[in-house]
Amino acid sequence: VLCRAVPLKDGRWLYPTQTWKGWNGEAPNSMKSVAFVSTDQGKTWPTYIDIMDDYRNDMIHFEQGLAQIGDGRLVDVAWAFHEPSGTSFPNRLAISQDGQKFGPIMPARLSGETIKIIPLGGNTVFGLYRRIDQKGLWAFLADVGQDSWTIRDQAPMWQGADANVVGGSGGNNATNLSALKFGSPMMSLLPDGSIFGVFWCMEDNVQNIRWLHIQAK
Repeated sequence: VLCRAVPLKDGRWLYPTQTWKGWNGEAPNSMKSVAFVSTDQGKTWPTYIDIMDDYRNDMIHFEQGLAQIGDGRLVDVAWAFHEPSGTSFPNRLAISQDGQKFGPIMPARLSGETIKIIPLGGNTVFGLYRRIDQKGLWAFLADVGQDSWTIRDQAPMWQGADANVVGGSGGNNATNLSALKFGSPMMSLLPDGSIFGVFWCMEDNVQNIRWLHIQAK
């Protein structure tokens, strides 16, 4: 959920999503981030790729951002949530060298929750995320290396609400999530190289959709 299909250079489409618990509360397939695969431009999605799975350590990965960078590799970054404590951990990162299998889970060096990224050319990506150590929706630039990335710059885009209410709150996770005041950023790269983004937020008890027009350098 909360993602869109990512067309790849080889003609496949990937749809990032996650497995979840059944109505009986069990998760026989783990709670992990995956990507469904289509070879017919979205008509059918018969297979999937595992991206991040650390459920054996009670970590859930979801609301991810996926991008293909200039050299053809895939980069995925996700919200990491520790289920027993109801705590959001810093975002996590995984890289696929061949577009078929993702490497080990690594720290993304961002303290956030819901997160999205888009490629800017070369091996650089731009992202938006709900930050948890400071208030607001933040943007960042990252340069993807061979097996990690380097955060080049960060800046706040909107600071109309406090930092997250999920991390460290414990209790009922559904109630915690319903108390969020903003999130779910989405972006498109415009023909002139600028970025158009949208996200939802609550201001003065009114739910709004805000948009951003960003020049990233």
